[in-house]
Amino acid sequence: MAIMKPVGMLTLFILCFLGSAQAQDKDTSKNKYRVWVNLFEEPYEVQGTLYQLNDSSLLVSHYKTFTEFIIDNNPTIELRVNNIDQIGARKKNRMFKAILLGGASGFVAGSLIGFSRGDDEDLTAEQKAIRGGITLGIPGALVGMLIGSVKVVIPIEGSLSNYRKQHAKLQQYSTH
Repeated sequence: MAIMKPVGMLTLFILCFLGSAQAQDKDTSKNKYRVWVNLFEEPYEVQGTLYQLNDSSLLVSHYKTFTEFIIDNNPTIELRVNNIDQIGARKKNRMFKAILLGGASGFVAGSLIGFSRGDDEDLTAEQKAIRGGITLGIPGALVGMLIGSVKVVIPIEGSLSNYRKQHAKLQQYSTH
């Protein structure tokens, strides 16, 4: 029973940490997404922030911070629609949050299962809780990584009509 208190406190700490990490997701800027633009010609892929949509092109900023973006006089790359195969988008830090949530969930579940099995002649309930937490925490983090790595893929295929059809969808990933 002496270990139940530390395991309970650890569980409470992890849940509070995850709750505060979610609360910090209230970013009011429109720069919440990272995009991958696959091209038919070199450089074949451009990563960054979708800055602006134009009639027959789009602007992508390859800077990771707003300060880097402001300092440069020409911070964007113009990509012509007829050179774009597809555009992938994902929320920034989504993979990190998913790995953290999956690992923590697995650790908590494994700890509870290990502790509930009680003492035996080889291991105490506390040791089983730690072993179970590690055993399920690692696969939980891997599942989180798989879930967090999913991107929304928008096919353009070099077609101006496809680009116009997808304009509203692309606009939600743009900063302007």
